[in-house]
Amino acid sequence: MNPISALKSRLYPLYRNYFSRAYLYEGTLKSGNGSVKCLFVDNDKFYLQVLHALFEESPKLVRTFRCWVPGLKRLLDSRGFDADICFANVSLRHAPLFHDSATYTMQTRVNQKLDIETVDANKRFRDRKRAVNSTIRKYGLTCRVTHSQEDFDFFYHRMAKPLINKFGDAAMEATYDDLKLFFEKGILLLVLYEGEPISGVLCYEDKGTFVAYRSGLRDGDPSYLKMGAMSAWYYYLMEYAREQGYQKVDFMNSLPFLNNGVYLTKQHWGAKTGAFEGATSRVYLFNRGSSKKFARIIDTIPLIIHTRNGIEGVISLPDDIELTPELEQKLSSQYGAPGLYGLQILRSTGTMEQIIL
Repeated sequence: MNPISALKSRLYPLYRNYFSRAYLYEGTLKSGNGSVKCLFVDNDKFYLQVLHALFEESPKLVRTFRCWVPGLKRLLDSRGFDADICFANVSLRHAPLFHDSATYTMQTRVNQKLDIETVDANKRFRDRKRAVNSTIRKYGLTCRVTHSQEDFDFFYHRMAKPLINKFGDAAMEATYDDLKLFFEKGILLLVLYEGEPISGVLCYEDKGTFVAYRSGLRDGDPSYLKMGAMSAWYYYLMEYAREQGYQKVDFMNSLPFLNNGVYLTKQHWGAKTGAFEGATSRVYLFNRGSSKKFARIIDTIPLIIHTRNGIEGVISLPDDIELTPELEQKLSSQYGAPGLYGLQILRSTGTMEQIIL
């Protein structure tokens, strides 16, 4: 490496701590409730996941620029700031700058772990097992636990990598060598249809906890989802963990949206929602538009946030719907999960109500 390249490689981490890429997008909300402008301040790829969850296809990239992170609040408060909302994914070193001014504080992920022997987990497992069993029987799905190098190569290239290519950081990108290290100390569980693998999960043990480290879907083909390929590996993984005597299963991390499919699947099995362990950043959400438009945004991506009380969910309800005890019970059942302290309910008038779960 020449001296100039060496100097750049040493200075870049310092530069990255204080300057971030910024992207201003405008697009139509997936919920169909109009269009919004969203500013993302993010040196990583979390903003791509928000884009995918928030907008219809192909939102317009209005502007890109470099943002000085300590000056972000001044930018947001300036008259020239032209966005309804801002997601700022910033280093922990800058956290004190935004705690008091951000509308919400989040992480790029939430962790989901399951204590197999709790009453709630057992009930959820029985309920989920009945539904998944029906699909497994319908398509004749089976399972194979393997240590074969050939199976691992197929899993990486035909299952895990297609998800990484399709969703980028949503799959928490890992290299072949990264995954191989975990494969060598763990197992690969494959779901089979007519004898051919269609989904799988790479697992290993960590201090008595059975960790579902990476999953995959054959060629990223959504037709296998309709056959229950992903639900099936959850079922077989839980059965395997029970047979091996594990008390805890770590389903790893999911995106912090209450309507995210991966998050919901883990929740349905009884997983407890917790903080993203080892996070090096925080995500600060700033609402700079109308309360009406903000409620529409939350309706599209109900969030999982961090508060003084713990981890809570945020959803939106129309102004003309009264929060009755019956509705509270329904919302608690729909969105409640082990680990969530409460549910904040936002109205387009800007008012907020809360359900303690």
